[in-house]
Parts: sequence; structure tokens; C-alpha cells
Amino acid sequence: MHFFPKTPKFFDLFDKLAKKVELSGKLLHENHLNKSSITQVTKRLRKLELEADEICHHINREANATFIPPIDREDIHKLSYDLDTIIDYVENFQSLAKIFQLGQPKGLFLKYIEAVTKATKQVSLLVHELRHGSKNISKMKKYIIRIHSLENDGDELLRKSFTKLFSSPKSPIVVIKWKDTYKNLEDILDQCEATSDTVEEIIIKNF
Repeated sequence: MHFFPKTPKFFDLFDKLAKKVELSGKLLHENHLNKSSITQVTKRLRKLELEADEICHHINREANATFIPPIDREDIHKLSYDLDTIIDYVENFQSLAKIFQLGQPKGLFLKYIEAVTKATKQVSLLVHELRHGSKNISKMKKYIIRIHSLENDGDELLRKSFTKLFSSPKSPIVVIKWKDTYKNLEDILDQCEATSDTVEEIIIKNF
């Protein structure tokens, strides 16, 4: 028995949206670790955000037009919203990075970027497995655990970052800039975890 019916193809749409999430993480990595043009990456992420919005709207239209959806409409809307919000947060961070002129990441900043890149990849892998239903529950649970672990790493990175930030005198502008930077990265990891929680609820209800 398939988790989703052939029409509308919810699992294909979720997978397509999740791939956009993964790409958003790759673009951050490309910009901040591979020295790609920040202007180019910012434009690509803005375009990606608009594409994700359209997929999200498509999912919601399909859900509302389906007489008996395969899962609760609330869950369909929630998962599409959660995935779309990850990309919104990544795009918002990149816009701030351009304004703040953060430069090449190192130390805790570098670890944060790497954690976000890994988390967005795990979200994509997790959502992709929904198409296999109960056959791959154990694999989905592993992805969920990894996402939670990366979010926990982010919490620790945030504590260390703030400790370092406030440990010595700095100008208010520097403090605000880096405080917002780390908080925005943590928001992305939190949203990845929230998305995995939504998938876990869907698993519990349906498998």
C-alpha cells in the first residue's frame, strides 16, 4: 500500500521542495567555503526561494482540491510550510551576510555553516524516504536522529559563540552583527529539526 496516491503526486512535490532545501544549504557552502561571489549566490538563493514558494502553493492547492487526501490536510500544509520556511531562513541569512560583509568563515562560524549544510541534506534525504512508506521507517528514524544531533550541535555552537562574542570589549556594531549572524544560523537548524518532527508525526500517524 502506497503512502500517497498517484494523483495528486504529493510525495513527488514534497521531494521536489526538499531538494530545494538541500540546494539552499549547498549554496551557503558554495559561497562561504568555496569563495563564490556573494552577489551571485544571493541572487540564486532569492530565485530558489521564489521557486520553493511556488511548489509550496502547488502542494497546498492540491491538498485543498483533493476530496479525501492521503493524510490530514493539516499535516500536508505543515510539512510544505516547514520545508519552505527553511529556505526562507537560509535566504534571509544570506542577505544579512551580504550586508554585514562577513568574509570567509573560520572557527565557530565555519562549524555553523557546515552544520547547516549537513542538516539541509539530511532533511532532503528524510523527505525522499516518505515515498517508500513503512519499508524504510528505520532509515527515516536515523535521519531524524541525525537532524536532532546537528541541532544540538548548533545549540552548543551558539553558547560558545556568544561566550566568545561577549568575553572581550567590542564595538556595539560588531556585537549586533555577529549576534544576528549566529542567531540566524541557529534559526535554520531549529527549523530543520521542526521539519523532522513534522515528518515523525506523519510516520506515527500513517505507518
